[in-house]
Amino acid sequence: MAILNWSISLYGAASIFWPLDVLVVIAGFWGLVVAIVSWLDLEDYPALARWENVFAWSNALLVVVLIGAWTYVQFHGAPGYTTDELSFDQYAAQLVAHGFHNPYVHSMKPAGPLFRLSPDGYTYTITGQPVEQLSYPSLSFLVYVPFILLGWTSELAAGLNVAAWALAVLLMFVLLPRSMRAAALVFASIDVYIAFAAGGVTDMLYIPLLIVAAYKWDRFGRSRSTYIAPVAVGLAMAIKQTPWPVVVFVLCALAWDEYDRSGDAREAARRAGRYFAVVLGVFLIPNLPYMIASPSAWFSGVFALFVRNMVPTGQGLISLTLFAHLGGGSLAAYTVVMILAALLLLAVFLGTYPLLRPATFMLPSLAYFFAARSQTNYLIALIPVALVGAITAGPPAARRVPAVGRRVAGVVRDRRWRRAIAALGVLGVAAIIYAFSSTSPLTVTIVGQRTTGFLGGIKTLIVKVHNGTSSPQTPAYTVQTSHGDTTFWKIQAGPKTIAPGHTGRVELVARNYQAEPGLSDGFSVLAFTEHPAAVSVSHRFLINLWRTATSPQAFDNSVPVGRRVLLKVTVLDHFNSPVRQAGIPVYLTQVRQTSVGFRRAFAKINGHIQKTVVAMTNRQGTATFYLVGTKADIVPTTLSAHLLNKQANYVYGSSGYINIRFEK
Repeated sequence: MAILNWSISLYGAASIFWPLDVLVVIAGFWGLVVAIVSWLDLEDYPALARWENVFAWSNALLVVVLIGAWTYVQFHGAPGYTTDELSFDQYAAQLVAHGFHNPYVHSMKPAGPLFRLSPDGYTYTITGQPVEQLSYPSLSFLVYVPFILLGWTSELAAGLNVAAWALAVLLMFVLLPRSMRAAALVFASIDVYIAFAAGGVTDMLYIPLLIVAAYKWDRFGRSRSTYIAPVAVGLAMAIKQTPWPVVVFVLCALAWDEYDRSGDAREAARRAGRYFAVVLGVFLIPNLPYMIASPSAWFSGVFALFVRNMVPTGQGLISLTLFAHLGGGSLAAYTVVMILAALLLLAVFLGTYPLLRPATFMLPSLAYFFAARSQTNYLIALIPVALVGAITAGPPAARRVPAVGRRVAGVVRDRRWRRAIAALGVLGVAAIIYAFSSTSPLTVTIVGQRTTGFLGGIKTLIVKVHNGTSSPQTPAYTVQTSHGDTTFWKIQAGPKTIAPGHTGRVELVARNYQAEPGLSDGFSVLAFTEHPAAVSVSHRFLINLWRTATSPQAFDNSVPVGRRVLLKVTVLDHFNSPVRQAGIPVYLTQVRQTSVGFRRAFAKINGHIQKTVVAMTNRQGTATFYLVGTKADIVPTTLSAHLLNKQANYVYGSSGYINIRFEK
């Protein structure tokens, strides 16, 4: 099914790149063959069974080729980076390659225009300022330097991301048991992983390293070859901060295994210490030069995500604040919740060991779920790694299942661990309750908007802001759409600072086109304050969801000049059902779209030769228009129906375009 899915995904691009059609046909046929072969019992056919491994590898390599083809199509259709992460890392690498500059002391601002980064691709603090400092460990950019020196600069970061993901898939395929190999190809074809690989997060670079580290991770110390695991972890940690908590759980697991095996706490500590020493040494090799050259710049950059108030976002617990309006008065509470969640996970991991041993590489993702920035890549990046670790690890040194019995409490090793887990659980729940009960300092209400007309965007928002605190507040405003948070909006009119207990009327304007929400999108205004660090969320603003549809949907044949043609326009709701209401004004606009722009059209609409004609709906929600051509023209007349909100002065509900050509 994964191969068939790739064939379907690439089908549309075959009209642009004809060689892809060959690959689409091969993948489609091969996918059907794979589905049939997978149902066969080949144990009774030794002559065929010996080819099973070759067949499996053919599938894996074909998937990698399909990933490469899909990536090429994406790069061709939308060149440029979509995140500041890739842009900053490659720019930092170019600084190193072209003069051995220290990127941590340079502003990353030039990276945006250099790599055509969209304005909404930046990371912002709650004051509305974009982060323009390199904020990742040094291997995140040093890995690009050799390729830059060899002359590869175009789409380098994204290209290496995809290559790393393909390598991760092949590693999973090699390291997992034969019965689990198909899981690697399924992972390879999951949309979110492919989108992250081509779209711009460097998590893909460390995933292959962590997969190597997770393979039979519990064998560490038995031979020299097992030291590759801490080396791989150290390299992964030198790329990005996400894997940092992983090492804590691995060290604890190694120590517990050794203690259960030998009963010697010192030997358990020495085993974990050797692992950590290798990890730390490998991490410091690429980072230490920058730490020595400019300690403050390195620490302020690498730890920026921990010490600076970044805009909260993500699919974790914070989404209940951003969308369901639970809490918002204390963003710091989410930091406390995350720390308590991490400590609770560690206590449960240790206190019930080896119950959660198979999830050793996955547990940090649960801690990230409670963070104020719980982005998708934080939550899913460790899943392929954890799969390899869970499947390939050997049995624990001490099996405690018989000791559990029927009591759930028997899962925990002793009473002290039960108390620790209970205490941390109570503190965690209390922190969550506080986070959800803390009232936002501001009350934000959208009271008006101005649109870009037929461009379909909202360029101006008017909000009423009430300060419910006892201190002045100077909020920074952004808009939360289905695509994420936009660039912070500019205060065009109204007070920048809201006095205690006062209400201000503020006019906000979008700083760029990318920040304008669409007329058909639901959105909220977010107001961030620094003291306290909090977010105040407006109600969800929904433009009228009605739209229009024409009947017929197309005029396939030319119409003689002078012949009357009937065009009906029906108003539909968001469930595609007619709005059975009379008296709704429907606007029909006509233009001629030439190669040099729009020109006047000359059809009579309901007896009028004018650009826009209005007709009212009947009880069935349908407006009727009669068209008569007055001039023959090879350029068709383009028609479009829409609705108009007169009070707010914006058009919406466009029917799309329909062409009609008049002939003699």
